[in-house]
Amino acid sequence: MSISFSPSLWLVIAIVLVVMEVATGAFVMVNFAISAVLLALYHFLGLHSPEWELLAFGAQGLIGVVFLRGRFTRAATSRQAHSTDKHQRLKLHSTLPANGITQVEYQGTTWTAVNATAVELAAGQVVEIEKVDGVKLVVKPVPAAR
Repeated sequence: MSISFSPSLWLVIAIVLVVMEVATGAFVMVNFAISAVLLALYHFLGLHSPEWELLAFGAQGLIGVVFLRGRFTRAATSRQAHSTDKHQRLKLHSTLPANGITQVEYQGTTWTAVNATAVELAAGQVVEIEKVDGVKLVVKPVPAAR
């Protein structure tokens, strides 16, 4: 029994993987989808044997995960955090020591807030998010109104 992969099969696999990526957002399946598209192109160039195609699919997909996943993830999260959270304000429920940390409630979730200044911030004070650093909110006091 011989296994045969056609270019159209690789394209269908790529589409299925893209749909799965959209559902998960983990930036893993997209690497294998790119690999499947490349294999469809290789097929048109006459480079096709079932063993070689399966090996290339796995190798290209894994190389993509190793070298591209971090870049995709950083790019997506930095844009999202920058555009949606920067300059948002929240009220401290506990004192935030100078250059220290405390827990805050933001968008219905408990976050770790990091004081970006050398000044203690009092409980009840309104602060502004300067940036999101992973799972931490870097905050500073709200500038005085002019």
